[in-house]
Amino acid sequence: RVLFRSSFSICAAAADWNGYVVDQTCAGKKTMWDDSDCVARCVRRGSPVVLVTEDGTIYKIANQDKVKSESYGKKVTVTGKMEGDTMTIENLKM
Repeated sequence: RVLFRSSFSICAAAADWNGYVVDQTCAGKKTMWDDSDCVARCVRRGSPVVLVTEDGTIYKIANQDKVKSESYGKKVTVTGKMEGDTMTIENLKM
């Protein structure tokens, strides 16, 4: 029984999330979510990108290389897998 639960969580199906691609530094400031120039500056300074939903939930992104700069500050749909508060992106659509 425990083995089944462990297997289930590891093999969880992909899901979709909608939100904004923002740098972690500004994710808590709703007015900054669509400021692509600011996101780009903060990312260049070392702040990782995150996905922030309309309700303010912030999700870390494990595979940062999946997020291209043209999506910074844009509302996107992300397909991926979630573990805790960190997602692994399989697909990102603007």
